Amino acid sequence: MYKNFLQQILILIILLGANIGAQNLDVRFDHLTREDGLSHGLIYSIIQDKQGYIWFATQDGLNKYNGYKFTVFQSDKNDPTALKDNWITSLCNDKDGELWVSTWDGGLNKYNSKTQTFKQFTHTDGDENSISSNKIQTIVAGKNGDVWAASWGGGVARFNKKTNTFTNFKHIPGVNSIAENKIYTVYEDKDGIIWIGTNKNGIDRLDPKTGKVKNFKNDPLNPNSLSYNYVLAILEDDNDMMWVATYGGGLNLFNKKTGTFKNFKNEIKDLLITSLLKDSHGNIWIGSDGGGVYLFDKKTNQFLNFRNNPLVTSSLNDNRIWSFFEDRSGLVWIGTFTGGLNIYDTKKNKFKLLNKIPTEQNTLIDNFVKAVYEDAKQNLWIGTNNGISIFDTKTNNYKHLMHNPNNANSLSNNRVRAILQDKNQNFWIGTWGGGLNKFNPNTGKFTRYQKDSTKNSISDNYVRKIYYEKQNIIWLATELGLNRFDPSTGQFSVYQHIPSDSQ
Repeated sequence: MYKNFLQQILILIILLGANIGAQNLDVRFDHLTREDGLSHGLIYSIIQDKQGYIWFATQDGLNKYNGYKFTVFQSDKNDPTALKDNWITSLCNDKDGELWVSTWDGGLNKYNSKTQTFKQFTHTDGDENSISSNKIQTIVAGKNGDVWAASWGGGVARFNKKTNTFTNFKHIPGVNSIAENKIYTVYEDKDGIIWIGTNKNGIDRLDPKTGKVKNFKNDPLNPNSLSYNYVLAILEDDNDMMWVATYGGGLNLFNKKTGTFKNFKNEIKDLLITSLLKDSHGNIWIGSDGGGVYLFDKKTNQFLNFRNNPLVTSSLNDNRIWSFFEDRSGLVWIGTFTGGLNIYDTKKNKFKLLNKIPTEQNTLIDNFVKAVYEDAKQNLWIGTNNGISIFDTKTNNYKHLMHNPNNANSLSNNRVRAILQDKNQNFWIGTWGGGLNKFNPNTGKFTRYQKDSTKNSISDNYVRKIYYEKQNIIWLATELGLNRFDPSTGQFSVYQHIPSDSQ
């Protein structure tokens, strides 16, 4: 599934030399947008569940991606098994593999994958065992099965799955407690200590066993103190050091043994740090609000910076970074503020962008890319809104296939949405408005399959996806139903929804 999954998500293609799944593809820097079905462009959190699906927390619903399409989960005030709120702030998997969803005004929600429903956990006045606030910023799964929630105004809540109750940690003046109740992030280190990032009062270190709290905040007279008190993210590295992202004071590194902070103002000029990730190689990813991505190389102890720059091929598509996630194959997903998603492979740190350069002839035919496929010769077939570009990965040269209104053997429509190659080495191209095309690489000619009045034609000419079976059967997802095409007979079987048929 994952091989097909990666083939469906490309709009911006950046290639690196490494393998993905079963394909010898160069690694890509990919982009998913609302046009692909994403419910909102601002991604707060990304996670992969135990079944391999990728989940996205957005400002307008929870999105699940299966490699072909998005399923969007949203609130319904008349359905107690739906999400409580559409503004999703954070996601986590507990130790049992259950998916937890936090919302901005609907508390916590636990997803049931069998029934595709949610169990809601919200604040109840007078109930000390309920969550302290419905405004949740961040959630994290503890190693013992507990789920920790950072709330905006209600402090920190710990959910015990065994008792099905919450324990709330709030600020109490004059008592050893957390510094304030407006919490942005919460993190559990390897020793089970909870680190709490606050709005104006730095970091709290909470020992869940004793309930004791120690606060670390900025001291203008102490250069070894926290640089700024607004903390957005906390992370522990392989050396037991704590990385701290502040929104206004840049990046900090906290030494738990000495109790001192190091600030990276000289290495990282951007002071608005939003997110952190430790990848499978131990490198640290740092997201900034306006300065792109910084990558701390564990081996060299140096920072690399990736920014959006139209004049440089190694470029992100947005400099405002909001979230990170590394999946099981080693791909790092980067959630941005307005640019959707970028995807990067951790095995390389060098990007090569394939795009249209108007001043050059040997270039991509169009920058609006909706499909990418690697053929048997390791050439990349890139489907755009202006035809197909075939990129030779050995010579770096392009060949283009386009619609010609004067040639019935040309591509039927330039708006290409899907590409694949069958066992006979023919290529099948799904277009948006031109139906299905078969391309014979030996003759260089296209055969068109379009909607007509006959019974066994394609259901309509708007093809979204194509899937190939080993029995040489082509499956097509169109605007008007699912189509099964048998090339040996040239006939389509159409499967459509019938409103009156409950089966």
